[in-house]
Amino acid sequence: MPRYSLFRYVSITAKQPKSDLNYLSFLPDSYHIPAPVLHSTLKRQTQSSTNTSFMNYTNVSHCGNDHSKWIKSIEFYEDDLGSLENRLLEIVEKNNGYDVMAGVEHFQNQFIIQRKNIHDLRHLIGRHSGKVASDAKAHAGRMETLLVDEHEGIKGEVESFERVINGLRHEFNKFLSRWM
Repeated sequence: MPRYSLFRYVSITAKQPKSDLNYLSFLPDSYHIPAPVLHSTLKRQTQSSTNTSFMNYTNVSHCGNDHSKWIKSIEFYEDDLGSLENRLLEIVEKNNGYDVMAGVEHFQNQFIIQRKNIHDLRHLIGRHSGKVASDAKAHAGRMETLLVDEHEGIKGEVESFERVINGLRHEFNKFLSRWM
């Protein structure tokens, strides 16, 4: 007697039209299931497989107000970069020696890099915020735990950015004290 797994049986029968009641004739008698029962079972299995019941979800409040806090922090650092660039211009106006200009070029490059980092972070936060909002809307105020992992990754990137920009500001203040 041939053996058929239930999963193979379901996948074979799922492709058959509902009107064909004799499509199970190739199976042994022990595998015959009345067609209406089979179709309702298949329908439930298909619906449950399209639902994301196998995914883990958590409450959106886990994210809290991090997105808006991060954006405000980035805006602060963007304004701070503007004031540091203005101070850099003051140094250029007062000093034009080779050593000074090398330092000015270094800091000008660093400020450009940090502005790009600000742009990238802002885009990353906005995209993540949109994902969280759409997932919360689709799942009644809950989001996938994968988004929580992504959220924690962005949190790490924002903290790393803050460390870098604060280190840059400290280095720039030393440069200012030397040449002002």
